[in-house]
Amino acid sequence: MADKTPFAPDATPVIIAGAPRSGTTFLTTALNSHPQVLITNELRMWTMFNDLRRRTEHPTEMLPEHPMREEFRNEMLGITGHLFRKFYKAKIDKTNLGCPAGSGNSVDQVIKAFGDKNPGYADTHSPDCLTFIAQTMRRARFIHIHRDPRSCAASYKDIKVYSDDIDRRINIWRRHTGSMVELKQKFPKRVMDIKYEDFVLEKGDEIFQKLEDHIGVDHASEPLAFLARERDKPVPYRAPTTPQKQLGRTTYAERLTPEEIKKIETECADYMKRFGYKADT
Repeated sequence: MADKTPFAPDATPVIIAGAPRSGTTFLTTALNSHPQVLITNELRMWTMFNDLRRRTEHPTEMLPEHPMREEFRNEMLGITGHLFRKFYKAKIDKTNLGCPAGSGNSVDQVIKAFGDKNPGYADTHSPDCLTFIAQTMRRARFIHIHRDPRSCAASYKDIKVYSDDIDRRINIWRRHTGSMVELKQKFPKRVMDIKYEDFVLEKGDEIFQKLEDHIGVDHASEPLAFLARERDKPVPYRAPTTPQKQLGRTTYAERLTPEEIKKIETECADYMKRFGYKADT
């Protein structure tokens, strides 16, 4: 392991989530170009913690009633936030994040924000995961990067792990997006929304500076340089489905039928309105 950059005692836990194919990996890479940030790419530690929480919630054949079990369970779950911080402080550096990371010295060399990116934290298939994180780590900050559901649905269509069924693609986007909306309603000051379509443009610089304030790191030059390079020559991230020459522009109309587009606009109308996406029809 490379020499560890020291952790600030009050380093901010950060969670990035949202619908798959919304730019979460791009955002994570931009954040990791900041010298004071360590964000792993889908370590999914909180998915494991939440699975443990759910499996021990009620008595089972293997975990029958015991007068001290609930007290032990509370103790066990109560240290998950400490374990999360301890692991990153001891084991994680810029070389093992699971995605590209930059280096630089435009700001003090100390880690002030750390955490994990995983769209699945917002998946209702892992119920209440986001709320569990928020309640366990009271200082955690959340970042919700969202993208036009039509663009996401077009992207899902080309990846086997998702589906070519339009109803299933809509459900994937809605259930992740809905969880992030609910989280912001519960903890409005702890959740920052980022519109992917704005972030990849020049206004991305201003967005990133607001993001730095949100997670408690100094304003650095390296992320702005990264964003400028991406605007000049976009690099595909995370199993890209968009041809290189089309990166950075909307292409869903070329990959979805008019009927599919109409269905998405109808069934996602509430969230599209909330996030400023207009219907074509």
